[in-house]
Amino acid sequence: MKCDVFISSKREDYDLAEQISAFLRKNGLNPFLASESLRRIGNAAYLDEIDQALEECNHLIVFCTKPEYAGSEYVKEEWQSFRNEKLSGRKSGNILTVVADTVSVGQLPFGLHRYEVIKFSDYRHVLLDYLDNERGKSPSHNSVTNFNFNTEEKKKSLLFKVKDVEFKMIYVEGGKFKMGANNGNSDEKPVHDVILDDYFIGETVVTQALWKAVMGKKTSYFQCGNRPVDKVSWNDCQTFIRRLNKCTQEQLKGCSFALPTEAQWEFAARGGKKSKGYFYSGSNTLDDVAWHGGKTHTVKRKEENELELYDMSGNVWEWCQDWYGSYPSSPQTNPTGPSSGSSRVIRGGGRYLDAGSYSSALRGRTVPIDRSCGIGLRLVLLF
Repeated sequence: MKCDVFISSKREDYDLAEQISAFLRKNGLNPFLASESLRRIGNAAYLDEIDQALEECNHLIVFCTKPEYAGSEYVKEEWQSFRNEKLSGRKSGNILTVVADTVSVGQLPFGLHRYEVIKFSDYRHVLLDYLDNERGKSPSHNSVTNFNFNTEEKKKSLLFKVKDVEFKMIYVEGGKFKMGANNGNSDEKPVHDVILDDYFIGETVVTQALWKAVMGKKTSYFQCGNRPVDKVSWNDCQTFIRRLNKCTQEQLKGCSFALPTEAQWEFAARGGKKSKGYFYSGSNTLDDVAWHGGKTHTVKRKEENELELYDMSGNVWEWCQDWYGSYPSSPQTNPTGPSSGSSRVIRGGGRYLDAGSYSSALRGRTVPIDRSCGIGLRLVLLF
């Protein structure tokens, strides 16, 4: 019988995953439980059966009692395989992650953040909606436990407020792009294909006003509320983000702020799917879009890029989440950089470089404790 739903889980989670499988069978679907297959037929024919089930299934459920289980070798291969088929348009079904009540969305691998995540204690209610949708019925429950915007809502920007300071997050539709440059510095090579999921990114860098509203104190070399915050280390940024997530939790609806990955930063700087191929972020004329030389300046005083993002070239360098390392030559999907390193990536060029050095592919690096003037941050919103 053809598989309807593929359930990906580690063997350690078999007993609870089997409860989900039994629930689906009871409600008329034919699930395939990967860990049950391994128990039943052993290693010899296991991979062949997995491949067949992944090809047949319409939907995929990831189940884990620990966040690291969702990123383990075989589980990750299974959901990444399904997700890539979905991104390519060859599958149109859903991805649902069911987690133990102690696991939060932010602890899961980044590639799962955009899909619906529910607690194990709630799965019967959410899966009933899922089953009703499969049968062509109207859902009987509200299954939205994370950001789950419809197409029109996702195209809008999101406005957040901390105390009296507002900031805007701009929607970036995911897609495929060429990351790197052949005519730049050696660490910008090789140019390689990257596929990204949807995300939101800050309209501007984090301002000094927002930093003070969250952290309760000023920093920065050139002080002015609407200028970029600087003199903040990568470690400082992590503390800021944790506090920001806490004080905006009612607005976030289960989502979370983070630093952008290097790939997310470059895709947005290039204009995403609206890119016109400019050398700088938003123009081929540097002075149209970038402050360079001398001090920092108030945000949003130069022209925006194709996504209506400001100051992605010049003004301040911007921390990224990734460790710095050499680029791979093979295609990547939602890359997060090396697993370890000594320096973190910074992007954007700051204000000290020569005019020809501010391309959207430009890479920088420094140690995570660096609080040099001229390094700030821009946020992404993970959903």
